[in-house]
Amino acid sequence: MIIEIERLIADWLGHEDVSKTDGVNDYLPGIPRDAGDSQPTVLAAVYDETRDDCVASRNDPPNTPCLYLVQDSPMTLAGEVETQVRDSDDAVLAIRYLTTSYDTAQGIQDTSYTLRAVVKSLRALTQASSAERTRNSVCLLAIHDIVFVPITEAVGDSHVTGALVVTLEVRDAAP
Repeated sequence: MIIEIERLIADWLGHEDVSKTDGVNDYLPGIPRDAGDSQPTVLAAVYDETRDDCVASRNDPPNTPCLYLVQDSPMTLAGEVETQVRDSDDAVLAIRYLTTSYDTAQGIQDTSYTLRAVVKSLRALTQASSAERTRNSVCLLAIHDIVFVPITEAVGDSHVTGALVVTLEVRDAAP
């Protein structure tokens, strides 16, 4: 079930459907900033571990700044095997922000403002139609928790400067 949810969220955040206006880059200009702080550079890409080798192997991304989406912990499924649906209320996804300007005040500002835009985009996803929150019969039902984690971790020539750890409730309608 995690492959569908990870891809659904990556596509939503990265604005794969150009008719939509709820991607991270759409929200960046409207994020309130302190006087003197510049708008963060728009995301070059949103990568996920199910489609992008750089994420799966934890290597340097081809373009920054970007988001990396990875499953962050095991997902518990109900033990019942004869049900019509299968739910999990503890699917955890990490959304990491990678940049090359990690050691500057500007890099920290960009991380904070960009992750705030990610939260706004996720909120819009939870308010989208059921069809927009579903892929291959797996539906995002709710987002329970979002935890901001400051990180400084090298990934090739880039660095993770922050992440959101998101706890999701998902349903597989065709287990």
